[in-house]
Amino acid sequence: MILQALYELAKRDELLADPHLERKEIPWLLEITADGNFVGYLPTHEVTGKSKKAKGKSFSVPRDEQRTSQDYPFLFYDNAEYLFGIAEPPKEERAQKRHSLFKERVRKVAQATNDTGALAVERFYANNSAFEEARRKLPPDYDGELIAFKLNTDECLICQRPAILEWWKKQLASQHSQPPADAGFECLVTGTKINSPSNFPKVKGVPGAQPSGATLVSFNFNAAESYYLERNENCPISEEAAVACTRALERLVSDDPKNPANPERRLPRLNLRISADTKLCYWSAKPSVFEGLLGNLLSVNEEGLPQATEQDLGQFLRSIWLGRKPSIQLDAQDFYLMVLSGAQGRIILRDWIETALDALIENIRQHFEDLQLHGLEDRKLTYLSLGNLLNALAHPSEQSGEGIPNPLATALIRAAITGSSYPLAVLVRAAERYRRGLDDDQHRWLNDTRAALIKATLNRKNRGNSGGTWKEVKPMFDPNNHQPGYVLGALLAVLERLQQLAQGDINATLVDRYFSGASATPRTVFVRLLKNARHHASKARQEGNRGLALRLEKLIDELASAFTAPGRAYPANNNFPPYLDLEQQGLFVLGYHQMRKWLWLPEEERRKWEQQHSDAPAIYFWARSQSPVSGELENHDLLTSNS
Repeated sequence: MILQALYELAKRDELLADPHLERKEIPWLLEITADGNFVGYLPTHEVTGKSKKAKGKSFSVPRDEQRTSQDYPFLFYDNAEYLFGIAEPPKEERAQKRHSLFKERVRKVAQATNDTGALAVERFYANNSAFEEARRKLPPDYDGELIAFKLNTDECLICQRPAILEWWKKQLASQHSQPPADAGFECLVTGTKINSPSNFPKVKGVPGAQPSGATLVSFNFNAAESYYLERNENCPISEEAAVACTRALERLVSDDPKNPANPERRLPRLNLRISADTKLCYWSAKPSVFEGLLGNLLSVNEEGLPQATEQDLGQFLRSIWLGRKPSIQLDAQDFYLMVLSGAQGRIILRDWIETALDALIENIRQHFEDLQLHGLEDRKLTYLSLGNLLNALAHPSEQSGEGIPNPLATALIRAAITGSSYPLAVLVRAAERYRRGLDDDQHRWLNDTRAALIKATLNRKNRGNSGGTWKEVKPMFDPNNHQPGYVLGALLAVLERLQQLAQGDINATLVDRYFSGASATPRTVFVRLLKNARHHASKARQEGNRGLALRLEKLIDELASAFTAPGRAYPANNNFPPYLDLEQQGLFVLGYHQMRKWLWLPEEERRKWEQQHSDAPAIYFWARSQSPVSGELENHDLLTSNS
């Protein structure tokens, strides 16, 4: 199915305008006269797209055989080793052999076509003075790139002259003549009969692969063969289909794809870089506005998007968020996504997803809803892109997703696209990086994204739990969520705020010292923290913060009461759990994170929160008109009994 989808993409974007040609980057042109005299070198370097480095211009040249380790000259263009026999020791003998092959091919084409350009190159090699002058004047900044012959009276390359192209097409046609009805193979892509399977051309531009290209389909060792079939007989593909799939892949991985029918125009980009050697490619069966929206949606960052794109994207997301039909026309059709990496001469297909467009839209809506968390808007991260998520999971020194294993990044993408559960490795990494980010002021803002990932992972994993024990975590602090990890995390946030009220800004807070222990083995940590809280409360009242100190003490009583065994005196009444499992540790992070945000809510936001949580215990109502604190703190049993 993958090859068929690529073949259809090649037809959709008209990538097969001329299957006899291919595009190659040729930085240097060697100009000669019709008599074979040397004129000079012409550089074609230009800066295109976002790249600041000048590259050689791309030319349409005859599509030739693949050149791997064998000696094979291209048609009227090649590197200096083939053109002049130039090579560093000890490769002089090989260079002379390749140079002879290049001259022999020039001679054969000149005799077969009698073309003025081909004859000029033949005369150039017969003219020793012209040859030596060209060899001597090779540009000093030449670095092994391709050089193409060009007549000084032509606008095109010699390999692009009509007579040579016509001869080349006939050569290809003779190699792939019409197969008989009883041909031994059937193309897996088109279903046509073929005499022998074609080699899959190399695809250039795959991250992590060799600059010369890599293949998606290849059989070059015995373990890959079966049923007595040899090499590409195991996956028979016609020449036309192989070329089409290659061009489709090159179009997908290119950050600045050109339109074959009009090289001056650009096709829309259909990929997103996940890491240095991995890309997500995506496309629809038919051209769709959503192709462009998806790329912007997944790659949006803190710098934002162009205004027009931002408006289209915002309108689209608001529609799917509210369950309305988007105003943008979206046909019911298939949508494809593939994650590719390069490994030297091979392409690694890390994932392949085929889905319906309407299902994809719903899954993306759910993905962003699961990630919704109060506080993200402070960083203008209304929509957390894949880049934001991967950066949050990586070490700060390995941003841009470089520190994330490719399988984990791929699994995260699959969960977002298909609606499946996020990998538990996301929970582990996010919780670990959250703990380490607490004492990293420079990157502490990343903890908002990490908390969002923890929330999404836990909610999606437990959604639909028939046991009914799971309480879904909301975007803001939920006083009715009584899961142990969540309550303990909230309790730690209140204890931290009380310490800050009493001691001000200090180098190491109780969170810096005890967060890891409190989230793993709370029983051994919280008894000590509650003892210290009494002293912090007393000092805070002396510092003139009586009202807030009383509120915080009330909150501590409310939260800690969930872990007090009734009818028992201290210390037998200590019912804190001895340890927390992975899920509860994730909830601990969320309880701490959301309570910390709640404690610092502006008055207007606090009033809105109180209106939305009218069923919360009275201690959570801090708006002045509803404050439960009047005068002295009436009961603070836990703080007293644990002292």
